[in-house]
Amino acid sequence: MGGMAFNQSMFCISKSLPPPSESYKVTTMSHAGKKSWQFCRRLRAGLLLCFLAAPLCFFQAGGESRGAAPGEPSLRETLSREEERARSRRESLRRLTEEEKRLDVSLAETEQAVLGLEKSLEECRGRLRALASAGESVHKEYEALLAERRQAESSLQELLSVLWGLYTRRISVGGRDLAQWPVLEREYYWTADLLQAVERRQEILKEKERGLAETIGKRDAIGREIAGQMALIDQRKEALLDERLKYEQGLALLRRQLKSEETELQELLALIANLNSGLRSAGEAAASLGRFKGTLPWPVAGKVVKKFNPALSVPMRGLGIATGVEADVRAVHAGKVMYQGAMRGKGYVVLLEHSDSYYSLYAYLSSCAVSLGQEIPRGQTLGRSGFNPEINGYGLHFELRHQQLALNPEQWLEKS
Repeated sequence: MGGMAFNQSMFCISKSLPPPSESYKVTTMSHAGKKSWQFCRRLRAGLLLCFLAAPLCFFQAGGESRGAAPGEPSLRETLSREEERARSRRESLRRLTEEEKRLDVSLAETEQAVLGLEKSLEECRGRLRALASAGESVHKEYEALLAERRQAESSLQELLSVLWGLYTRRISVGGRDLAQWPVLEREYYWTADLLQAVERRQEILKEKERGLAETIGKRDAIGREIAGQMALIDQRKEALLDERLKYEQGLALLRRQLKSEETELQELLALIANLNSGLRSAGEAAASLGRFKGTLPWPVAGKVVKKFNPALSVPMRGLGIATGVEADVRAVHAGKVMYQGAMRGKGYVVLLEHSDSYYSLYAYLSSCAVSLGQEIPRGQTLGRSGFNPEINGYGLHFELRHQQLALNPEQWLEKS
Protein backbone atom coordinates (compact mmCIF):
# COMPACT_ATOMS: atom_id res chain seq x y z
CA MET A 1 0.00 0.00 0.00
CA GLY A 2 2.87 2.33 0.96
CA GLY A 3 4.71 1.41 -2.23
CA MET A 4 1.65 2.22 -4.35
CA ALA A 5 1.17 5.62 -2.67
CA PHE A 6 4.84 6.38 -3.12
CA ASN A 7 4.70 5.46 -6.80
CA GLN A 8 1.60 7.55 -7.31
CA SER A 9 3.23 10.54 -5.57
CA MET A 10 6.29 10.28 -7.77
CA PHE A 11 4.08 9.96 -10.83
CA CYS A 12 2.21 13.15 -9.94
CA ILE A 13 5.46 15.07 -9.44
CA SER A 14 7.00 13.77 -12.63
CA LYS A 15 4.02 14.73 -14.81
CA SER A 16 5.07 18.37 -14.68
CA LEU A 17 8.64 17.55 -15.69
CA PRO A 18 9.98 16.83 -19.17
CA PRO A 19 10.47 13.07 -19.77
CA PRO A 20 13.99 11.60 -19.87
CA SER A 21 15.49 10.47 -23.14
CA GLU A 22 14.86 6.88 -24.14
CA SER A 23 17.11 4.26 -22.46
CA TYR A 24 19.56 6.88 -21.23
CA LYS A 25 21.05 7.41 -24.67
CA VAL A 26 23.42 9.99 -23.33
CA THR A 27 26.14 9.33 -25.84
CA THR A 28 23.88 10.13 -28.81
CA MET A 29 22.57 13.42 -27.43
CA SER A 30 23.87 16.79 -28.47
CA HIS A 31 25.93 18.77 -26.00
CA ALA A 32 23.15 21.25 -25.36
CA GLY A 33 20.54 18.51 -25.13
CA LYS A 34 22.71 16.61 -22.68
CA LYS A 35 23.08 19.64 -20.41
CA SER A 36 19.34 20.24 -20.55
CA TRP A 37 18.65 16.61 -19.72
CA GLN A 38 21.11 16.63 -16.80
CA PHE A 39 19.48 19.80 -15.40
CA CYS A 40 16.04 18.18 -15.59
CA ARG A 41 17.36 14.99 -14.04
CA ARG A 42 18.91 16.87 -11.12
CA LEU A 43 15.70 18.82 -10.59
CA ARG A 44 13.66 15.62 -10.56
CA ALA A 45 16.17 13.95 -8.21
CA GLY A 46 15.89 16.85 -5.78
CA LEU A 47 12.11 16.73 -5.84
CA LEU A 48 12.21 12.94 -5.56
CA LEU A 49 14.42 12.97 -2.47
CA CYS A 50 12.24 15.66 -0.90
CA PHE A 51 9.26 13.38 -1.23
CA LEU A 52 11.11 10.18 -0.31
CA ALA A 53 9.92 10.62 3.27
CA ALA A 54 6.32 10.10 2.10
CA PRO A 55 6.61 6.39 1.22
CA LEU A 56 8.77 5.77 4.25
CA CYS A 57 5.94 7.06 6.42
CA PHE A 58 3.70 4.48 4.82
CA PHE A 59 6.32 1.75 5.36
CA GLN A 60 7.02 2.77 8.97
CA ALA A 61 3.68 1.53 10.25
CA GLY A 62 4.31 -1.86 8.69
CA GLY A 63 7.86 -1.98 10.10
CA GLU A 64 6.69 -1.25 13.67
CA SER A 65 4.12 -4.02 13.47
CA ARG A 66 6.64 -6.61 12.36
CA GLY A 67 8.36 -7.11 15.70
CA ALA A 68 9.99 -10.52 15.74
CA ALA A 69 10.71 -12.23 12.47
CA PRO A 70 7.59 -13.90 11.04
CA GLY A 71 7.53 -17.61 11.49
CA GLU A 72 10.38 -17.67 14.04
CA PRO A 73 8.41 -19.45 16.83
CA SER A 74 7.26 -22.11 14.39
CA LEU A 75 10.83 -22.46 13.11
CA ARG A 76 12.10 -22.96 16.65
CA GLU A 77 9.36 -25.49 17.40
CA THR A 78 10.07 -27.36 14.19
CA LEU A 79 13.81 -27.23 14.89
CA SER A 80 13.23 -28.56 18.41
CA ARG A 81 11.08 -31.41 17.07
CA GLU A 82 13.60 -32.33 14.38
CA GLU A 83 16.51 -32.18 16.85
CA GLU A 84 14.56 -34.52 19.14
CA ARG A 85 14.00 -36.85 16.19
CA ALA A 86 17.71 -36.66 15.38
CA ARG A 87 18.58 -37.54 18.99
CA SER A 88 16.17 -40.46 18.79
CA ARG A 89 17.79 -41.60 15.52
CA ARG A 90 21.26 -41.32 17.06
CA GLU A 91 20.14 -43.41 20.04
CA SER A 92 18.56 -45.93 17.67
CA LEU A 93 21.79 -46.01 15.66
CA ARG A 94 23.78 -46.53 18.86
CA ARG A 95 21.57 -49.46 19.90
CA LEU A 96 21.67 -50.96 16.40
CA THR A 97 25.45 -50.58 16.29
CA GLU A 98 25.81 -52.32 19.65
CA GLU A 99 23.49 -55.09 18.43
CA GLU A 100 25.55 -55.36 15.25
CA LYS A 101 28.73 -55.74 17.33
CA ARG A 102 27.05 -58.40 19.49
CA LEU A 103 25.88 -60.31 16.42
CA ASP A 104 29.34 -60.00 14.89
CA VAL A 105 30.89 -61.49 18.04
CA SER A 106 28.28 -64.27 18.17
CA LEU A 107 28.79 -65.00 14.49
CA ALA A 108 32.57 -65.15 14.97
CA GLU A 109 32.13 -67.49 17.95
CA THR A 110 29.79 -69.68 15.90
CA GLU A 111 32.29 -69.75 13.05
CA GLN A 112 35.02 -70.83 15.49
CA ALA A 113 32.74 -73.51 16.93
CA VAL A 114 31.96 -74.82 13.43
CA LEU A 115 35.69 -74.90 12.64
CA GLY A 116 36.33 -76.77 15.92
CA LEU A 117 33.63 -79.31 15.09
CA GLU A 118 35.01 -79.77 11.61
CA LYS A 119 38.43 -80.41 13.16
CA SER A 120 36.91 -82.96 15.56
CA LEU A 121 35.14 -84.63 12.64
CA GLU A 122 38.40 -84.84 10.75
CA GLU A 123 40.10 -86.37 13.80
CA CYS A 124 37.31 -88.96 14.06
CA ARG A 125 37.62 -89.74 10.39
CA GLY A 126 41.38 -90.19 10.90
CA ARG A 127 40.77 -92.59 13.77
CA LEU A 128 38.26 -94.52 11.70
CA ARG A 129 40.74 -94.76 8.85
CA ALA A 130 43.42 -95.99 11.27
CA LEU A 131 40.96 -98.52 12.72
CA ALA A 132 39.97 -99.67 9.27
CA SER A 133 43.62 -100.07 8.27
CA ALA A 134 44.46 -101.95 11.50
CA GLY A 135 41.29 -103.98 11.12
CA GLU A 136 42.33 -105.10 7.68
CA SER A 137 45.68 -106.45 9.00
CA VAL A 138 43.91 -108.09 12.00
CA HIS A 139 41.40 -109.71 9.67
CA LYS A 140 44.23 -110.95 7.47
CA GLU A 141 46.03 -112.34 10.54
CA TYR A 142 42.76 -113.91 11.70
CA GLU A 143 42.19 -115.52 8.32
CA ALA A 144 45.76 -116.87 8.34
CA LEU A 145 45.23 -118.21 11.86
CA LEU A 146 42.03 -119.94 10.82
CA ALA A 147 43.80 -121.52 7.87
CA GLU A 148 46.62 -122.71 10.16
CA ARG A 149 44.07 -124.08 12.61
CA ARG A 150 42.29 -125.97 9.87
CA GLN A 151 45.61 -127.40 8.76
CA ALA A 152 46.41 -128.43 12.37
CA GLU A 153 43.02 -130.09 12.69
CA SER A 154 43.65 -131.99 9.44
CA SER A 155 47.06 -133.13 10.73
CA LEU A 156 45.46 -134.13 14.00
CA GLN A 157 42.93 -136.26 12.16
CA GLU A 158 45.70 -137.97 10.23
CA LEU A 159 47.72 -138.60 13.40
CA LEU A 160 44.68 -140.01 15.14
CA SER A 161 44.14 -142.42 12.25
CA VAL A 162 47.78 -143.54 12.45
CA LEU A 163 47.62 -143.93 16.20
CA TRP A 164 44.44 -145.88 15.96
CA GLY A 165 46.04 -148.28 13.45
CA LEU A 166 49.11 -148.71 15.64
CA TYR A 167 46.98 -149.27 18.65
CA THR A 168 44.85 -151.92 16.97
CA ARG A 169 47.95 -153.72 15.66
CA ARG A 170 49.49 -153.65 19.10
CA ILE A 171 46.37 -155.21 20.60
CA SER A 172 46.09 -157.84 17.87
CA VAL A 173 49.77 -158.96 18.06
CA GLY A 174 49.60 -159.15 21.83
CA GLY A 175 53.33 -159.28 22.18
CA ARG A 176 53.81 -162.40 20.04
CA ASP A 177 55.73 -160.63 17.32
CA LEU A 178 58.59 -159.62 19.52
CA ALA A 179 60.83 -158.73 16.65
CA GLN A 180 58.42 -155.97 15.57
CA TRP A 181 57.61 -154.77 19.02
CA PRO A 182 60.33 -152.10 19.41
CA VAL A 183 59.46 -150.63 16.04
CA LEU A 184 55.79 -150.55 16.82
CA GLU A 185 56.45 -148.99 20.23
CA ARG A 186 58.67 -146.28 18.72
CA GLU A 187 56.06 -145.46 16.11
CA TYR A 188 53.39 -145.39 18.73
CA TYR A 189 55.20 -143.05 21.10
CA TRP A 190 56.47 -140.86 18.28
CA THR A 191 53.00 -140.53 16.90
CA ALA A 192 51.64 -139.83 20.38
CA ASP A 193 54.21 -137.07 20.94
CA LEU A 194 53.33 -135.63 17.56
CA LEU A 195 49.67 -135.71 18.46
CA GLN A 196 50.33 -133.87 21.71
CA ALA A 197 52.35 -131.25 19.81
CA VAL A 198 49.53 -130.81 17.34
CA GLU A 199 47.02 -130.48 20.19
CA ARG A 200 49.21 -127.86 21.91
CA ARG A 201 49.50 -125.97 18.66
CA GLN A 202 45.77 -126.17 18.23
CA GLU A 203 45.27 -124.72 21.72
CA ILE A 204 47.67 -121.89 20.90
CA LEU A 205 45.76 -121.23 17.71
CA LYS A 206 42.47 -121.19 19.60
CA GLU A 207 43.95 -118.72 22.11
CA LYS A 208 45.16 -116.49 19.31
CA GLU A 209 41.78 -116.76 17.66
CA ARG A 210 40.07 -115.67 20.87
CA GLY A 211 42.52 -112.74 21.19
CA LEU A 212 41.97 -111.67 17.60
CA ALA A 213 38.23 -111.99 17.96
CA GLU A 214 38.37 -109.87 21.11
CA THR A 215 40.56 -107.30 19.31
CA ILE A 216 38.17 -107.21 16.37
CA GLY A 217 35.26 -106.80 18.77
CA LYS A 218 36.99 -103.93 20.57
CA ARG A 219 37.86 -102.26 17.27
CA ASP A 220 34.28 -102.62 16.08
CA ALA A 221 33.07 -101.11 19.37
CA ILE A 222 35.51 -98.22 19.00
CA GLY A 223 34.37 -97.75 15.41
CA ARG A 224 30.74 -97.66 16.53
CA GLU A 225 31.66 -95.18 19.28
CA ILE A 226 33.49 -92.94 16.81
CA ALA A 227 30.59 -93.19 14.38
CA GLY A 228 28.24 -92.15 17.22
CA GLN A 229 30.51 -89.23 18.08
CA MET A 230 30.59 -88.19 14.45
CA ALA A 231 26.80 -88.34 14.28
CA LEU A 232 26.58 -86.10 17.37
CA ILE A 233 29.19 -83.74 15.94
CA ASP A 234 27.27 -83.61 12.66
CA GLN A 235 24.08 -82.77 14.53
CA ARG A 236 25.86 -80.05 16.50
CA LYS A 237 27.43 -78.76 13.31
CA GLU A 238 24.03 -78.60 11.58
CA ALA A 239 22.63 -76.70 14.57
CA LEU A 240 25.58 -74.29 14.47
CA LEU A 241 25.19 -73.81 10.72
CA ASP A 242 21.50 -72.99 11.26
CA GLU A 243 22.52 -70.60 14.03
CA ARG A 244 25.13 -69.02 11.78
CA LEU A 245 22.54 -68.56 9.03
CA LYS A 246 20.21 -66.84 11.53
CA TYR A 247 23.06 -64.56 12.65
CA GLU A 248 23.89 -63.71 9.03
CA GLN A 249 20.25 -62.99 8.22
CA GLY A 250 19.93 -60.92 11.41
CA LEU A 251 23.07 -58.99 10.52
CA ALA A 252 21.83 -58.35 6.98
CA LEU A 253 18.49 -57.05 8.33
CA LEU A 254 20.28 -55.02 11.00
CA ARG A 255 22.61 -53.45 8.47
CA ARG A 256 19.66 -52.52 6.26
CA GLN A 257 18.06 -50.87 9.30
CA LEU A 258 21.35 -49.14 10.08
CA LYS A 259 21.58 -47.83 6.53
CA SER A 260 17.99 -46.63 6.67
CA GLU A 261 18.55 -44.97 10.06
CA GLU A 262 21.78 -43.36 8.85
CA THR A 263 20.05 -42.07 5.71
CA GLU A 264 17.17 -40.67 7.77
CA LEU A 265 19.64 -39.14 10.23
CA GLN A 266 21.53 -37.44 7.40
CA GLU A 267 18.23 -36.12 6.02
CA LEU A 268 17.30 -34.87 9.50
CA LEU A 269 20.69 -33.21 9.93
CA ALA A 270 20.29 -31.52 6.53
CA LEU A 271 16.81 -30.38 7.55
CA ILE A 272 18.15 -29.11 10.89
CA ALA A 273 20.89 -27.22 9.05
CA ASN A 274 18.24 -25.63 6.80
CA LEU A 275 16.09 -24.80 9.82
CA ASN A 276 19.08 -23.26 11.58
CA SER A 277 19.80 -21.27 8.46
CA GLY A 278 16.18 -20.15 8.34
CA LEU A 279 16.28 -19.34 12.03
CA ARG A 280 19.43 -17.29 11.57
CA SER A 281 17.75 -15.47 8.69
CA ALA A 282 14.70 -14.89 10.87
CA GLY A 283 16.98 -13.73 13.68
CA GLU A 284 18.75 -11.36 11.34
CA ALA A 285 15.43 -10.01 10.18
CA ALA A 286 14.36 -9.52 13.79
CA ALA A 287 17.69 -7.99 14.82
CA SER A 288 17.82 -4.24 14.47
CA LEU A 289 20.00 -3.07 11.61
CA GLY A 290 21.33 -0.48 14.06
CA ARG A 291 23.31 -3.21 15.82
CA PHE A 292 25.36 -3.79 12.66
CA LYS A 293 26.70 -0.28 12.12
CA GLY A 294 30.11 -0.51 10.49
CA THR A 295 29.75 -4.24 9.72
CA LEU A 296 27.14 -4.38 6.95
CA PRO A 297 28.34 -6.06 3.75
CA TRP A 298 28.65 -3.95 0.63
CA PRO A 299 25.66 -4.23 -1.69
CA VAL A 300 27.84 -4.61 -4.78
CA ALA A 301 31.49 -5.01 -5.72
CA GLY A 302 32.81 -1.73 -7.10
CA LYS A 303 34.27 1.69 -6.35
CA VAL A 304 32.54 4.63 -4.67
CA VAL A 305 32.61 7.51 -7.11
CA LYS A 306 29.78 9.60 -5.60
CA LYS A 307 29.86 10.08 -1.83
CA PHE A 308 27.09 10.90 0.61
CA ASN A 309 26.64 14.69 0.78
CA PRO A 310 23.15 15.98 1.54
CA ALA A 311 24.46 19.58 1.69
CA LEU A 312 24.97 19.82 -2.07
CA SER A 313 22.67 21.97 -4.15
CA VAL A 314 21.39 18.66 -5.49
CA PRO A 315 21.68 16.62 -2.28
CA MET A 316 23.44 13.25 -2.53
CA ARG A 317 21.71 11.13 0.12
CA GLY A 318 23.43 7.88 -0.82
CA LEU A 319 26.43 6.44 -2.60
CA GLY A 320 27.17 6.17 -6.30
CA ILE A 321 29.14 2.93 -6.77
CA ALA A 322 30.75 2.18 -10.14
CA THR A 323 30.56 -1.54 -11.02
CA GLY A 324 31.24 -3.90 -13.85
CA VAL A 325 28.57 -4.68 -16.42
CA GLU A 326 25.51 -6.13 -14.65
CA ALA A 327 27.23 -6.89 -11.36
CA ASP A 328 25.27 -8.79 -8.69
CA VAL A 329 23.48 -6.49 -6.23
CA ARG A 330 22.86 -8.07 -2.80
CA ALA A 331 20.84 -7.18 0.29
CA VAL A 332 22.98 -5.65 3.07
CA HIS A 333 20.62 -6.99 5.75
CA ALA A 334 17.60 -9.26 6.08
CA GLY A 335 14.35 -7.51 5.28
CA LYS A 336 11.17 -7.44 3.24
CA VAL A 337 10.66 -6.12 -0.30
CA MET A 338 8.37 -3.12 0.12
CA TYR A 339 8.74 -1.84 -3.43
CA GLN A 340 10.27 -3.07 -6.65
CA GLY A 341 9.74 -1.34 -9.96
CA ALA A 342 10.57 1.72 -12.05
CA MET A 343 10.94 5.04 -10.25
CA ARG A 344 11.34 8.44 -11.93
CA GLY A 345 14.93 9.57 -11.69
CA LYS A 346 16.18 6.30 -10.17
CA GLY A 347 15.58 3.77 -12.88
CA TYR A 348 14.57 0.34 -11.61
CA VAL A 349 14.51 0.31 -7.81
CA VAL A 350 14.25 -2.26 -5.01
CA LEU A 351 13.32 -0.90 -1.57
CA LEU A 352 13.82 -3.16 1.48
CA GLU A 353 12.23 -2.57 4.86
CA HIS A 354 14.29 -3.79 7.84
CA SER A 355 13.37 -4.01 11.52
CA ASP A 356 13.13 -0.89 13.70
CA SER A 357 12.16 1.34 10.74
CA TYR A 358 15.41 0.99 8.79
CA TYR A 359 15.26 0.98 4.98
CA SER A 360 17.74 0.35 2.17
CA LEU A 361 17.31 1.52 -1.44
CA TYR A 362 19.02 -0.06 -4.50
CA ALA A 363 18.57 2.00 -7.67
CA TYR A 364 19.47 1.83 -11.38
CA LEU A 365 19.09 -1.93 -11.63
CA SER A 366 19.16 -3.59 -15.03
CA SER A 367 17.15 -6.57 -13.72
CA CYS A 368 15.31 -7.62 -10.57
CA ALA A 369 15.38 -11.08 -8.93
CA VAL A 370 12.85 -10.51 -6.09
CA SER A 371 9.13 -9.90 -5.79
CA LEU A 372 6.98 -7.56 -3.73
CA GLY A 373 6.47 -8.74 -0.14
CA GLN A 374 9.27 -11.32 -0.33
CA GLU A 375 11.32 -11.95 2.82
CA ILE A 376 15.01 -11.52 1.94
CA PRO A 377 17.96 -12.88 3.95
CA ARG A 378 21.20 -10.97 4.19
CA GLY A 379 23.34 -11.41 1.09
CA GLN A 380 20.56 -12.54 -1.24
CA THR A 381 20.84 -11.28 -4.80
CA LEU A 382 18.28 -8.59 -5.53
CA GLY A 383 19.19 -7.99 -9.17
CA ARG A 384 22.02 -6.68 -11.36
CA SER A 385 23.47 -3.23 -11.71
CA GLY A 386 22.47 -1.19 -14.76
CA PHE A 387 23.44 2.13 -16.34
CA ASN A 388 23.69 4.84 -13.67
CA PRO A 389 23.50 8.33 -15.18
CA GLU A 390 24.82 9.85 -11.93
CA ILE A 391 28.22 8.34 -12.73
CA ASN A 392 27.73 8.03 -16.50
CA GLY A 393 28.33 4.27 -16.48
CA TYR A 394 27.32 0.96 -14.97
CA GLY A 395 26.79 1.27 -11.25
CA LEU A 396 24.46 1.30 -8.27
CA HIS A 397 22.84 4.13 -6.33
CA PHE A 398 22.55 2.92 -2.72
CA GLU A 399 20.80 4.62 0.20
CA LEU A 400 20.20 3.82 3.88
CA ARG A 401 17.48 5.50 5.96
CA HIS A 402 16.21 5.31 9.51
CA GLN A 403 12.59 6.43 9.53
CA GLN A 404 12.87 9.67 7.46
CA LEU A 405 16.55 10.34 8.15
CA ALA A 406 19.09 9.63 5.39
CA LEU A 407 22.20 7.88 6.75
CA ASN A 408 25.73 7.95 5.39
CA PRO A 409 26.13 4.37 4.04
CA GLU A 410 29.95 4.46 4.37
CA GLN A 411 29.56 4.70 8.16
CA TRP A 412 27.42 1.57 8.16
CA LEU A 413 29.19 -0.62 5.60
CA GLU A 414 32.22 -2.66 6.57
CA LYS A 415 35.62 -1.16 5.86
CA SER A 416 36.95 -2.44 2.58
